[in-house]
Amino acid sequence: MNSNYICVFDLESDNVDSKIATLLEIGAVMIDNRELKIVDTFSSLLQPINLDEVNQEALQINHITMDELSKAPQEKLVFESFITWVNKHNKSKNAYSAYNAPVAGVYNITGYDIPIIRRYCEKYGGWDSKRKDQKIFNQINFIDLMHHMWFITENSMELENNELTTVLEYMGIEKQVLESAHRALFDAEMSAQILIRLMNYTRRLKTIGKMKNAFAKTTD
Repeated sequence: MNSNYICVFDLESDNVDSKIATLLEIGAVMIDNRELKIVDTFSSLLQPINLDEVNQEALQINHITMDELSKAPQEKLVFESFITWVNKHNKSKNAYSAYNAPVAGVYNITGYDIPIIRRYCEKYGGWDSKRKDQKIFNQINFIDLMHHMWFITENSMELENNELTTVLEYMGIEKQVLESAHRALFDAEMSAQILIRLMNYTRRLKTIGKMKNAFAKTTD
């Protein structure tokens, strides 16, 4: 049985292109996989190396100001602290192993967040030079919540899209609350609630789905 922690995180950046995006904020929560409860949190703004090159249009979306960024800790210090925080929840007893590392669970992790994490890990640590991959999160398993929500709602006409705010409103979060969206910790906490709901749902489904031996031959 899997016992890895699950880390749900959100990254605020200045660009939709993960290849060049500069990190501005990290928000993350750690979930105990057995209890499906949040046991730890991480949140910090990052001061980019080239503050003058930050995309101003992105700041209007994520509600981060240049003044906040100028007073934030340097990105190197923050990302190294983030690595330390994630590693604290690695199940390995001695040297940190990617196999026992927390499983990342993020909304649109495939298309955006993991590519950025890989770039920053290669730059500041947490890099597996042999596999050419980050090693602070499990390298085999991850949870893309956007894909899972598509699977759950694919036959429904109630959602006009699969954006996080649309899904949250569909699940009953009030619009006033969603005005806080696009700040990292808020999005991470909301995504964590989606994940917990999905995992509780699938755990109940296991009791009736009869996946074990589903393709085995039966005799009348």
